[in-house]
Amino acid sequence: VLREAVVHYRRGEVLFADGKYAAARLEFSETLRLEPQFWRAMVYLGNCFYKTGQIPRALRCYEEAWRINPQLTDLHRLFQKEPAPAGGTAAT
Repeated sequence: VLREAVVHYRRGEVLFADGKYAAARLEFSETLRLEPQFWRAMVYLGNCFYKTGQIPRALRCYEEAWRINPQLTDLHRLFQKEPAPAGGTAAT
């Protein structure tokens, strides 16, 4: 994994933890641009979409993560437990 991809991934983790999902999404997208097989970044990208109510996009990311790493038989454990915002596509 490229060092630069890891830097973007770590930034994304911090932003996600702070609830800054739009900014985190950009970092995870950049991670994936640099390292398209970085399945953890793909899961986090899905979580960003999930948190902003973009469920179909989130599901596509989760499916792609599973395609990259078929060993993710418990992918559902990686999903965030909070429900998506009602009627939301609100970005932070």
